[in-house]
Amino acid sequence: MKKHFKWVIVATVAIILLMAAPTIPHLIVLFAIPWNCDDLMPIPVTNGRGDVAEEQVRACTGIGTILNYSITLQPRNVNTQITIVKYSPLSDQNDDTALRWIDDDTLVIDLGEVRSVWSQVDKIGSIHITYSYTKTETGWW
Repeated sequence: MKKHFKWVIVATVAIILLMAAPTIPHLIVLFAIPWNCDDLMPIPVTNGRGDVAEEQVRACTGIGTILNYSITLQPRNVNTQITIVKYSPLSDQNDDTALRWIDDDTLVIDLGEVRSVWSQVDKIGSIHITYSYTKTETGWW
């Protein structure tokens, strides 16, 4: 009985490997092609104090194109940008995003229609950040 069980296991593994074999060269090609990434030109929005918020879009191409969307904030007197939200818009033709300062301590971000939102920061120093967006079902889940 043990001998037959071993052969069933060996046959099952062999069948799985044969089924996966055509996919292996595709994966090798996918990982061998270099990905080139470019940042699209952001449009900064500055408050009266000199804090700067801007939408960042990073386009990476290899096999296809992947777009990464985020909003960054660079408080005055700080040398680095802080990512305050990452999101996936419903459409790659994302014209819905709007950033505006209500006053020097309040930033309002309207992301429009999105698939998902993550890494959301609500306050940095004295700056309060509020968000508005409509989360839409994609239909493929």
